[in-house]
Amino acid sequence: MDKRISIIALLSILLISATAVHAATSYSLGVSTRYADYSGTSTPIAIFGSVIPAPASGTNVSIYIYNPAGSAVYHSTVPLNSKGAYNVSAQPQSTWATGTYLVKAEWALNSTTAPVVNTANFDFTFSVPWTIQSLYTNGVPAPGAAITIFQNGVKVFTGQTNSSGLLTVPLPDYPINVSATLNTYTGTATASSNSQIITVVIPQPAPPYGTQSLSLTSTLITPGGFIIAVQNPPGGTTQTVRVTQTYNLPYSVNVETGLVSFSTNQTNFYTLNITFSFPGPAEWHQITITEYSQSMGEKIAIPEYTFSKNVMLMINIESIIGPHYPTAQEIASALTANESALLQKFTNAVTSNVTKTVVPPIDSLNGQDTELTQSVKQLSSAIQSLSSYMTTFQGNISQTINYWETNEWTTVAVIAVIVIALIVAFWHSMEERKADEIIIDEAKKQ
Repeated sequence: MDKRISIIALLSILLISATAVHAATSYSLGVSTRYADYSGTSTPIAIFGSVIPAPASGTNVSIYIYNPAGSAVYHSTVPLNSKGAYNVSAQPQSTWATGTYLVKAEWALNSTTAPVVNTANFDFTFSVPWTIQSLYTNGVPAPGAAITIFQNGVKVFTGQTNSSGLLTVPLPDYPINVSATLNTYTGTATASSNSQIITVVIPQPAPPYGTQSLSLTSTLITPGGFIIAVQNPPGGTTQTVRVTQTYNLPYSVNVETGLVSFSTNQTNFYTLNITFSFPGPAEWHQITITEYSQSMGEKIAIPEYTFSKNVMLMINIESIIGPHYPTAQEIASALTANESALLQKFTNAVTSNVTKTVVPPIDSLNGQDTELTQSVKQLSSAIQSLSSYMTTFQGNISQTINYWETNEWTTVAVIAVIVIALIVAFWHSMEERKADEIIIDEAKKQ
């Protein structure tokens, strides 16, 4: 019983200690935005942060955004990841006003604990891309006009229209005043809250009658070139072109009515001096300068407008050879050549190995085969000689036998001599045997 009480007491102490430690944990909540300033409705508001130390999974962070008037314009619940971090993107709306916005993050471990709160701020400006267009009184674009934009009597922007009389600028979406000035002539226009194109007419008469000069500097990626064309050139239009270059390298120039084209595939510095002369009374003409690059697959067209009888263009060009991207045929040809080279290397290697390791033994065998052939030939010759000898010997024996058969008495005498010789040899052998036995017996007696 005492042991049970001790165990229960120990468990109670551990539970109380764990509860005390858990209750003593202090959490902090961070919140930030990616940028301090945002403009327009295209860029979302990136909000992120974390809870430290990271709590167990299953808890969320509540995110609120309040506008400058203190009204909530956004709310979202974001789960924490395993490291206690979170992130969310809030998309600005067209109803948002310009000013400072408040971001509030709120998190609680559970429903019975007090929430942890933190805040951050960002500035927001509602703006949209506006296009300012400057025109002459006859509707022709007026390039190079000085543009000034006012908001509530305060200057908020200055700039200049491009060669097409256009200027793009982000502006707040509320009434603005625009002025355009060119050659001391000024035109004005007012934009409503829902307008994104402002046209300003400059009350200026036509540009001076005579010669107008235009200049352009460009980096050309070759192969490529320029095409300078007059739109709807009147009959009797004349054109000239003069090309100067730093290095004497080939190029191509083509001249037609109202058109001059230049192309090169070299690295060099060129200057094109082009003149167009128009017949009859002065009138507006559009000259389009088109730059193209075959290697880059790009084409840029720049329109120019003139009210002159003569137009002089000077184009300074720095040409650079562009990268070459192989075609499918070139890739296939390269692969075929590579495979042929590999096959040739393999053939050479095999031939070399065969020459070193196979041919010498074969040559040796061929030598041995030659020697064996010679030996066989010699043996065959010996056999033939032996055969000839045996044939001759057989012939001699046959002749001898035939001779004996012919001379019977001679045959009998020969046989008698042979028999007598055999008897004498046998008798002599017997006598020697007896002598040996007598010697042996005497030796035994002694």
